[in-house]
Amino acid sequence: MILLEISTVLIALVRDRDLTTQAICSCRRSIHSARQEAMAANCSWKGHLPEDFILKFNRHALIFEHSTKETPFFESCVDIHLPDSEDPESLLPVGRYRLITDMESGEAVDDYLELW
Repeated sequence: MILLEISTVLIALVRDRDLTTQAICSCRRSIHSARQEAMAANCSWKGHLPEDFILKFNRHALIFEHSTKETPFFESCVDIHLPDSEDPESLLPVGRYRLITDMESGEAVDDYLELW
């Protein structure tokens, strides 16, 4: 019974802080920033624009013990896709974004953008 209560409290925290929307918006900003950095370094994104990426929420996780962070935090993950040029009904996974938020305040404290 106690696990169900803990789960209910965690779900309420995630919803109250709107962590899903926060993660997707932050991911979009990170993609735009990465694109600007790539352009400044004369790197190509194979013609893709930030608007081409399709973002899909993956999960929220509570990390309560970590080797480098001393306090518990939420990790929100967003999968990053591009449309498959050969099959318009399919999406190709091209990356993942992780937003780390403080458990108590809900403030973003770190993020990771991985494009493959």
